[in-house]
Amino acid sequence: MAATLDTSTLQTAEAVWLALAALEKGPQRAALLEDSRIRNLILNSGAFVTISAGTIDQAGQTLKEKMAPVSILQTHRLRTLRNTGEVILDGRGTFGGLSERSRPGENLAARIDMPLKKLLEKTVDEYIEEVIKPKLMALVTLRDDLTADAQGKITLVTDIDEIGRTTAARETTEEAAGNLELDIQRFARELGMVRQTMRTIFNESALSKVPLQSVKDDNFVINIWDGDLANPAYAVTPQGYLGSLAKDAFGEMVSQGKKKLSENKVLFENNRDRLKGNEMLGIEDVALFDALKQWGHKNDTGKRDLSQDYRYPHEWLTLWYNAQQLLCATGTPEEKAAVMTQLAQEVQSSVIAEAQNSGTVPHNIDIAGALVQMNGGKAGAAEDLNKFDTDFGLPAGTFIAMHRAAEKILTDAGYQPASPLAGYIPPPPSGTPGPAPA
Repeated sequence: MAATLDTSTLQTAEAVWLALAALEKGPQRAALLEDSRIRNLILNSGAFVTISAGTIDQAGQTLKEKMAPVSILQTHRLRTLRNTGEVILDGRGTFGGLSERSRPGENLAARIDMPLKKLLEKTVDEYIEEVIKPKLMALVTLRDDLTADAQGKITLVTDIDEIGRTTAARETTEEAAGNLELDIQRFARELGMVRQTMRTIFNESALSKVPLQSVKDDNFVINIWDGDLANPAYAVTPQGYLGSLAKDAFGEMVSQGKKKLSENKVLFENNRDRLKGNEMLGIEDVALFDALKQWGHKNDTGKRDLSQDYRYPHEWLTLWYNAQQLLCATGTPEEKAAVMTQLAQEVQSSVIAEAQNSGTVPHNIDIAGALVQMNGGKAGAAEDLNKFDTDFGLPAGTFIAMHRAAEKILTDAGYQPASPLAGYIPPPPSGTPGPAPA
């Protein structure tokens, strides 16, 4: 149990993984990773890029009308279960993934692996040029924290933003060109990318960074990882980016991605084994306003429905940041909060209208649930979640106010929220006034 574990003995990543593997999934693991020193021992970064097209219609009367011209590129994720080999849907999202970091001992990739006779025929300089350098350069293309100059000098990168941009670009290349076989060269140029051997590196001026410094994407290591030490899991602090494409380039990429999505849906229904190892089913364009609805769906077992929801909370919350930047980038924090709360109300109202038209039960957009998951899965006092407001330049409590406002829209329409705020934020002690209504 975590209560009897002497955490002072945990000094290496291997020791932390052993301790986590011995703990039950859920609160016990979360409690151990609350210690930042321990979490940092298994910390990695991930990165993703949200690609959009279109601009705000200032003549729109509602926020939905203003946002109508703006679309985002949305991926349909796949996952192959390690234990069974089954291919499953793994939620909506965007291009991105875990950073590939260099590890101690990887210089062994340059070990001698040719017949002795052939080796003896070479000078030391020839061996370095013909064998060692190519091996090291191949390693550079696979690791997001290594870079090489024109002379072949390899440098270890420590700047988290530079690593993040490299990760986002590599994952975009692997998923779009690899999994989906899309021709991304044109889109790479549009986004300000430059091709280098197997790697695509984002040009810093082409992308804007999303402030996610408080996010803990630790759900996998806390709730899912099966303790397999041969395939360790990491605590993750993601790096997010926004990129914009011209409409014709965006449309061309979506056209290619939709074709692949249609083909792969047929495979998924009839012969999904052929999709083993693929991370993407396909891509499509979705109105930014509509994408804001995609968190909070429940399946028949009461768990999140990943056939309709985003897989990762930080990718979904980034859409709200994208909307904030489009609608009120120059406003005061209080003006931004008012716009974002109105947006939450409009999004929830739209969810209800669609459900009533289709004869289904509307879900509540589960903003608080996303915040809790980004907080390492830990619920608690509202103050624990205010750091995400600060990251986005909003007054403390804005996101909770947005959840509360959307929840009121739902209850006023006669529905009960599947993910009520009370399930995340405990009521104040007796005699203590609660938070003001939105």
